[in-house]
Amino acid sequence: MRRREISPPSSLALEASHISVTYPGGIRAVRDVSISIAQGEVLALIGESGSGKTSLARALASLVPYSGQVSLMGNPVSSLNRLERSRRLQLVFQNPYTYLNPAKTVGQILEEPLIIHARGKRPGPAMTEEMLTALDLDPAYRTRSIRELSGGERQRVAIGCALMLNPSVILADEALSALDVLVQARILALLRSHTCLFISHDISAAAYFSHRIAVMYRGEIVEEGPTERVYTSPRHPYTQRLLRKL
Repeated sequence: MRRREISPPSSLALEASHISVTYPGGIRAVRDVSISIAQGEVLALIGESGSGKTSLARALASLVPYSGQVSLMGNPVSSLNRLERSRRLQLVFQNPYTYLNPAKTVGQILEEPLIIHARGKRPGPAMTEEMLTALDLDPAYRTRSIRELSGGERQRVAIGCALMLNPSVILADEALSALDVLVQARILALLRSHTCLFISHDISAAAYFSHRIAVMYRGEIVEEGPTERVYTSPRHPYTQRLLRKL
């Protein structure tokens, strides 16, 4: 993929200050990390496996205990109930096999967030069919069982499920890993229209559509800046090493 120049937006959608995550046994996965994402911005969080990227995403989504402060659209996450928090922030995991119910249809999976937040009112098929088209899937997939889909198709449904509520922030954790290059480009275009923390080990894919890049190493942010600067003039030895692997 060729890297694209993208103008930065303004106004914070997510702000996280001094986030630390420590697991049982004293394992410090995240060490005093502070990041912010503006409305309409894509921030790429880059690092190799074990660098702490997923732990940080889970902390931002309140899925693991953490210390520090997280705000969404200016509101402390601690002041939001679980339902409101899930409406404003959606996390897309790397492996859809672990959390998409194989007994349900694609339509049921995509409708579920809307039903929950509309207190049981079922949306019409047009909304799910429109999302399937955006995901480059045939609208007829709406009636297919999740177990009939390939890994890449399941991943696209998972991304669509996160987008159905039009959340304030999407946390996409290695969300493109199961997709071929052509489909990746289409899904990147779809994610680009949302505020997104794009988590990846692939700095080339991240640079293709992000406004800024933050590089994570051993639980810390070691470099952060505009995509153009980080991609072309990396300052930290770890970032330089990642780019040499391209």
